[in-house]
Amino acid sequence: MEGSRVCDTLDIRIIIDDSRERTFKTIISEDKTIECNRTIEKSYDAVVLGGTFDRLHNGHKLLLSRAVMAASERIICGITCGDMIKKKVLWELMESFEERAKNVQEFVKDISCTVRCEVHPIMDPYGPSIVDPDLQAIVVSSETEKGGHAVNNRRKEKNLPVLDLIKINLIDGKDELIGEYKLSSSTRRRALLGTFLKPFKFEKFPQPFVIGLTGGIASGKTDAANFLSKNGCEVINCDKLVHELYERETVIATNIAVRFGDSVVQDGLVDRKKLGTIVSSDKEKLRMLNDILWPSLKNKVKGIIAQSKAEFVVVDAAILLDAGWDTDGIVHQVWSCIVPPSTAKERIVDRDHITPEEAERRIYSQMTNLERVKRSDVVICPLWSYEETRRQLLLALSALRSLANQCLRKYNSATA
Repeated sequence: MEGSRVCDTLDIRIIIDDSRERTFKTIISEDKTIECNRTIEKSYDAVVLGGTFDRLHNGHKLLLSRAVMAASERIICGITCGDMIKKKVLWELMESFEERAKNVQEFVKDISCTVRCEVHPIMDPYGPSIVDPDLQAIVVSSETEKGGHAVNNRRKEKNLPVLDLIKINLIDGKDELIGEYKLSSSTRRRALLGTFLKPFKFEKFPQPFVIGLTGGIASGKTDAANFLSKNGCEVINCDKLVHELYERETVIATNIAVRFGDSVVQDGLVDRKKLGTIVSSDKEKLRMLNDILWPSLKNKVKGIIAQSKAEFVVVDAAILLDAGWDTDGIVHQVWSCIVPPSTAKERIVDRDHITPEEAERRIYSQMTNLERVKRSDVVICPLWSYEETRRQLLLALSALRSLANQCLRKYNSATA
């Protein structure tokens, strides 16, 4: 705990029971003599604990270490999944269950060669803690102590032995922006915003470098595009391009009239409101519209990029991922703006003066935040202050400019 207060990113591991020989480069101790042959009295055969265990940090390691110190045979670790994680800040950036389980098991194996670690995905607050009759204790913190008592109440109902509560203190870690005052995975996930989530895949820096900026309804994408425009990027507003494609007597307008009827085209001009009403409730008709619109929009975007003299071009497109532009070479990176659906709903109701039910229908008719994150190189979350959003965007843009300079230096060095 003391080491974490000095540096919360320091990887601290205490070898609890181990018969393996190890070689260490550096040993720091208050005593001149370090006692290696020590034994720890184990009070229980089996101990249970639970949590997200995302971005395994020293708070998690303290929980796991305390469980290993108490158990002589096995620890049972419940790892939250499904709806259990969706209340967490930026849950879309969580590691997969498989990755979290692997990290937990590797950590326990590293600190103990005698205690077995069993991991279970849990979809409710209890998991294996209320079904395993051989459990004897549960590790809790001041934050989860009530949950420990709830576990015992359920065990009593099932005529199972109650568990001893092993309580540990939380490790301090302040993040006022998200309201955390302990070492937290949420803080680790927030630190990922504006950083590259995937390896940079270009040896030669593309000219221009094309950023695909996307996001769901009311995600703050437009404000992000405006900020990037003010910071040296050329922004292609695909919504404006669609307006141009809907103009009088265009091929698009003619094709829409053929497919959807003359009622949606008045004097050669597409009535976007009428068309929107038709496609919003019929996925097949929406697909028909996209088949008409997307190829022409794509050609317009490619033409603008080809003529651009800017270092960075931003393609501002809500349909970027739906249209597959992240895989066909149009953009070099995908930057996605995400906010929780509850926040998006509030913004839509306030902005468009519609019912909460209609707002929800719009939100859930589009790609989920999780799907966007999986296909993104950079994630931006405009949930908090404008300054925080600005910080995230500048972080990503600065990283790109730094890479551009590195590539230029390499090129100059190779041609000198």
